[in-house]
Amino acid sequence: MDLSSLNPGQRAAVLHTDGPCCTIAGAGSGKTKVLTARIARLVEDGVAPGNILAVTFTKKAADEMKERLSSLIGAAADAVNMGTFHSICYRILRNEWLSGQQREPAQEYWQKRTIRNILAAPGKDNPYGMNWSLDLGTALSFISWQKNNLIGPHDPFDKINPELDNKYRYLYETYEKLKDQEKKLDFDDMLLWCYQLLNGNPGARARYANQFQYILVDEFQDTNKAQYEILKLLARPANNVFVVGDARQAIYGWRAAQVDFILQFEREWPGAKVVVLETNYRSTSNIVELSNKLIKRAGIAYPGECVAHQGPQLEPFCIKSDDEDHEAEQVITEIQTMVNNGDAKFGDCAVLYRTNAHSRALEDALIAASVPYVIYGATGFYSRKEVRDILAYLRILEDPNDTEAITRVLNVPKRYLGKVFLQKAQDYASRQGISLLDAINTCPEASQYRYRGVRDFIYCISQLQRFSDERTPAQMVMEVRRVTGYDNWLCEEEGAEESADNQRLENLDALASAANRFTNLRDFVFYCEQAGSRPADPEAGADKVQLMTLHRSKGLEFPVVFLAGMVQGLLPHRRSCEYVNGKLVPESVEEERRLCYVGMTRAKERLYLSTMDMYQGKDVEPSMFLEEVLPDMVISVKSVEENKASATAVA
Repeated sequence: MDLSSLNPGQRAAVLHTDGPCCTIAGAGSGKTKVLTARIARLVEDGVAPGNILAVTFTKKAADEMKERLSSLIGAAADAVNMGTFHSICYRILRNEWLSGQQREPAQEYWQKRTIRNILAAPGKDNPYGMNWSLDLGTALSFISWQKNNLIGPHDPFDKINPELDNKYRYLYETYEKLKDQEKKLDFDDMLLWCYQLLNGNPGARARYANQFQYILVDEFQDTNKAQYEILKLLARPANNVFVVGDARQAIYGWRAAQVDFILQFEREWPGAKVVVLETNYRSTSNIVELSNKLIKRAGIAYPGECVAHQGPQLEPFCIKSDDEDHEAEQVITEIQTMVNNGDAKFGDCAVLYRTNAHSRALEDALIAASVPYVIYGATGFYSRKEVRDILAYLRILEDPNDTEAITRVLNVPKRYLGKVFLQKAQDYASRQGISLLDAINTCPEASQYRYRGVRDFIYCISQLQRFSDERTPAQMVMEVRRVTGYDNWLCEEEGAEESADNQRLENLDALASAANRFTNLRDFVFYCEQAGSRPADPEAGADKVQLMTLHRSKGLEFPVVFLAGMVQGLLPHRRSCEYVNGKLVPESVEEERRLCYVGMTRAKERLYLSTMDMYQGKDVEPSMFLEEVLPDMVISVKSVEENKASATAVA
């Protein structure tokens, strides 16, 4: 096999055969090339493809790796066992289950419905209800966290308030009981049950350890305890485990990943070989040096330090704006300038941010400038469920005959007004020649079908109508949330937090910020409807500006990167910041620092770091990370052009 295109570190990793090996792969150092080349070299040396297991972080990564591998070894690539930890574990479980013991994967809607019922008040149709006002997302995250740490419902729990132990235990136990009754397994069971199978069944463990003679693990820094223990069960006694990762890019602690696994690899695997890939082939030396400066300020001594293969080009720029709308305008103006000058295409540019709510201002600016864009891995701001719900109430205020809007929120929050009632109300409206809203209030069936729900809906609309003439659009957004009790319902029904980068209530705050730009409700509602009706994801490779959260950007690269919203409270995010005696605990923001590092190292040629004076109407301070790497520029810069004129060399 021709290894002439590999540097010494890459070649050492590819040529390693037996025993444990940890490859520290810095950003842009060619780790995927190393993984595929090593698999190809093993096959060339006589290892059967079926005896190789390659574990990736995502299905997409597995598909891309298999495609690369096919170009090296042809059809033999199909015989290599490749996939995520979850998919590999599910295959093992299916192989080992006896006939009649198969479990159906539990869909997300089933999990939410089940947890929602457990948290609700007990009743005739809900004997398991516990009447606990716990956020639905928090409940789901609690169970997932325990399972990823191999903790069952009867074991001592990790990271909970001891005073709530009994409540959490009842929640977990009841969820498991109902799941068993319906013969389901959830996403985290795939790991927990596979571990229990391999740990408790020596025969099965020996069979799979014999099959998977060589194991490779990508993105090892984001491995959780369940995954790591499964890896150890499969790898021993041969210990032919080859892991690739970078502790500086560990950003999934909120999913129970433990960065210590890669930091302490040599302690767990005596005699392990460690290879450091430190040459960054992606970014200019200016960008590499700036990102190194950030990560050196960490409280952890990360192994390795990236060295740029490319020489210096443009220095990273800092943009300082008045608020998020001004920031968006400056970012889009700079993108347009680059495109007009022939320095970049729209598709070369990515704007990264900490949470999805930040996309609102950027989308508004892109729409206003007629710049094509796509949101990677997420729904457009004005198409998100919680945003559409609030807008539906505002649409009713503007048009009481808006049947679509009424239908959307008649049961939001839940009022137990089902399809039968809605159909009768629609029929009554048609017969009487009146609006659906009037029909809901006056149809004879109202007294027969959940009159309390009808009364609540009509009361909410009448209250909002009373306010609509004297409140600004932004105030009306907040009034809808207050009058309907939407925020509390959202927490109970869907969970306030969908993921670490998508907090639903933050989206609603961003909607109120958007409304501040309008003087009347009609114009605001019309704009939102137009923005929400834009086409979704475009065809692959389209020339469009890429918008995404920092988490979504992992593994990607772009010629031009903008890091938006670099202020305290956003990056690092306020939920991560812990204080003792009024002082920030540095360890609490280590993962946020790594997340910022990931964002910076996505850039190949140009990097812009953006801060602002206000966010969602509140004063904010520049991010501590920005002040660490570009202190002078944060203080002085007011615009992109001024920034370019005053940019100084990065130390």
